[in-house]
Order: sequence, then C-alpha cells, then structure tokens
Amino acid sequence: MKKRNYTHVQALLPEIKAMLAEGKTQREVAEYYGLKDKYVVKQL
Repeated sequence: MKKRNYTHVQALLPEIKAMLAEGKTQREVAEYYGLKDKYVVKQL
C-alpha cells in the first residue's frame, strides 16, 4: 500500500486567510504549501 500524503488544511486556515487577504491567489497559496491543486484552498 502506498502512504497517503495528507495535510491538515484546517490547521493552516488562519494563515491561508491572511495570505488571501494580502492578495495572493488560491493557486499561489496552494503552491506555497505544496498542496495538490488550488481546489483544496477553494473548498475552505
């Protein structure tokens, strides 16, 4: 079995909201945290 890569996105929520408030795009935030795609950020 392959090990899943999982990030506790809810724990990063305050930081993500701050980055979005600064004007960063969802894609930039996702790339910064090494997330799979911007839809992870969009779902928050």
